[in-house]
Amino acid sequence: ERRQESLLQHYSQATVLAEAGVPISFSMLNMKSKDFHANVRKMIENGLSPDTVLAALTTVPAKMLGVDKYIGTVTAGKMANLVISTGRYFAEKSQVRYVFVEGVLYEYEIKKKKDKKKSSGGSEKPARIVGNWSFEVETPGGAQAGTITITGDDGDFQGTLYPDDEEDESVLYDIDVEGNVLTFSMDMEADGGSLTIEFELTIEDDSFTGEASAGEAGTFPITGERLPKS
Repeated sequence: ERRQESLLQHYSQATVLAEAGVPISFSMLNMKSKDFHANVRKMIENGLSPDTVLAALTTVPAKMLGVDKYIGTVTAGKMANLVISTGRYFAEKSQVRYVFVEGVLYEYEIKKKKDKKKSSGGSEKPARIVGNWSFEVETPGGAQAGTITITGDDGDFQGTLYPDDEEDESVLYDIDVEGNVLTFSMDMEADGGSLTIEFELTIEDDSFTGEASAGEAGTFPITGERLPKS
């Protein structure tokens, strides 16, 4: 509960500053690129308006750096730096389709949701995954424990992993549940780079067992159980 209060305060800071008339801008310093979109949405969920977020990514930093004559708005004569998405950029399911950097086009593939598998006896009811879960994963360096929080609904889940021994949380992505099997991925810093960890968990009632695969670093057993609602 204390951690949740701390996170709420953290994601509300920008709103407090904006309402006080303090100019704010965002960067990706010390942030994993896959966490950016989710973090922005969390700030919006905690009261920051989408227009303020957009300004904090464009016009405000351009003015702070003294380069607003060249960048920050879509205006004739300015650099052609544009992001084109499949919907409103801050929407949950929106994906980046095209990026222009000084007029050069970069194209991105759209990730499609997997079709839910059906068993021979019909569609299998998915396990209840929304909520808070404790976990413990066995690694060569010893057991690592923490909390996994999952919100949302079928096909549109969000999640965060909070290690007990670290202050930084990791945003989960590619969250999917088929029957009683939950899969998702996360990124973490390792040896100066980014390491992707893929999870596959089998849920039985209010507990789970499974594996956390970290590529060449190995695959490790993980167990956990649902935490009671606070």
